[in-house]
Order: sequence, then structure tokens, then C-alpha cells
Amino acid sequence: MAPNDNGRTPRKRRPPTFFDPSSNKKPLSEVELLTQKCENAEKLKQKYENKNKVLRREMKKLYQEKYKWQSKMTNSQRQHDWQIANLKADHEKEKANHEKEKADHEKEKAGHEQEIKRLEASNVELRHRMREWKSLKDNKELVKTVTNARNEANYHRQKALECMSMYLKGQEDLSGVLKLWKMCDVCRREFGSEPNTTPRVLFCGHTICEDCIDHIIKGHALRCPLCRSFCYKPDLDANHFPKNFLALDM
Repeated sequence: MAPNDNGRTPRKRRPPTFFDPSSNKKPLSEVELLTQKCENAEKLKQKYENKNKVLRREMKKLYQEKYKWQSKMTNSQRQHDWQIANLKADHEKEKANHEKEKADHEKEKAGHEQEIKRLEASNVELRHRMREWKSLKDNKELVKTVTNARNEANYHRQKALECMSMYLKGQEDLSGVLKLWKMCDVCRREFGSEPNTTPRVLFCGHTICEDCIDHIIKGHALRCPLCRSFCYKPDLDANHFPKNFLALDM
């Protein structure tokens, strides 16, 4: 179509509609047209409402799935947080145990160092005594003199013990109430609950009073006055020996 004088292309007009007399249909009035349009609108409305219902059901399913996954995620998150809390608690507990073990180790280390120092001091003292004993052993005359003096002391000691036993036997024959097991074999005093008369059992099995033990201890060593058995122990005193409760109770 050619443009007009204004340079615009004119619109194509629709051909006019005419009533076809050969057809049996009559032209619709405006009311009928409006009614038909309303019916079509109702049909479309019903159609879209059905689609809306379907969409709502699908949305409901989707929301249910969403809530389901959210609940699963929440439970998994809670479980994850609970596991993290347990791991933290276990870590703190292990850390506390480690600190305690470290403190015990330091304490044990300090005790070992103190024990090593004490043993080193004892070793020095023992070496000094070994040198003294070696010098004494080298001097044969001095060793012989000491041996003779020791034998003589043992002889006089045996004689004194025999005399004491004879005296006690005579006293027992006179009184009839003397109990030898309640008397110290060294000082012949009766055992009692006082600290100086408490009966103590030596490592060899003999029982003497605590006062006699304090007198016969020489440094860290003790020799039994009855059987001459020797005992060496650091920081030796009378409290290291157990009490003879049988001698006290009988």
C-alpha cells in the first residue's frame, strides 16, 4: 500500500460484516454478547481457579518438603553442635589431665633430683669411709689391735650377760614374779609405755628399749648388742623399728 500525502501508510480497514441471509443464525444482541463474554470469563475463571488449586497443592507439598528438610537440617545442626560440645569437653578434660600429669611429673622429677643429691652425698660419705677403712686395713698392727679389743669386749660382754642372767634367775627364785620378757636385755629396765622404755624390735628379732637404741646408733649404722648383727640405713633412728606390743600387753 502506497503512502499518502502526509507520508504515512494508511491502516488496512476490516471489511464490513454483513448478515448472511442463507445462514439460520441471527446476529447476537449486545446483552447476549455480554452474557456470552461473562460465561467465557466464568469458564476462564474456573479454569484458572483449578490451576490455582493445583499450584497451591504443589506449593503445599513444596513447603512440606521445605519444612521437612529444615527440620532435618536443624536436627543435624543440633547433633553437630552437640558433638562439637562433647569434643570440646573431652579436649578440656584431656588438657586438665595433661596438666595434672605434667605437675605430677615435675613433682616426681624434683623428688628424683633430691634423691640423687642425697645419694651423691651418701656416696661421697661412703667413699670417705672406704678410704678410712682401707687405710686401717693397710695398717696390719692397728687391725690386729682392734680385733683383739673387739674379742676382749665380746668376752667381757658374755660374762656380764651370764652374771646378769644368774642374778635375774636368783631374783626370780626369790620373788617368783619376775618376767624376763618384760625387761630390756641391755639395761635390764622393765618395758613401759614411756618413750624411753618403749620396746622396739630390731631387724634381727631381738627386743630392746628405745633409750638403748638411741645410745647404740652410730650415724646411719646400728649393731645389735646381743647378736652383733649389722644394719645400715640413711637417717636411722629408733622410730624406724616397730614396737613390740606383745611385750607391753603381756
